[in-house]
Amino acid sequence: MTGQTQAEHDAHAAWTYAINLVMAEGRAPRTGRTAEQVVDDYATDLADQLDGDRGRLYAAARQACIAAAEEVAYPGRCRSALRAVQLCQRAAAVAQPATPSRATS
Repeated sequence: MTGQTQAEHDAHAAWTYAINLVMAEGRAPRTGRTAEQVVDDYATDLADQLDGDRGRLYAAARQACIAAAEEVAYPGRCRSALRAVQLCQRAAAVAQPATPSRATS
């Protein structure tokens, strides 16, 4: 991980997952799976890759967002970076589902 922050390294992993996810989503109908199932699988795998750490997942999402902004002139790369942001968000939800808020009396 020479020369990269943890967030940059994690964002690169998310970007790699995102590229593979886009391709897998296209194959989903032929495999009898929904795109939603494929996304959930990739999100779970990414969450596992980053040790289920929501902080790391959100830091990776921020870094991927910065990468998307830097790639705005290149639609394909920008789209992949934005998909990485979304995947990090989904992975954070999978890693630690939100708890329902308590009603106060």
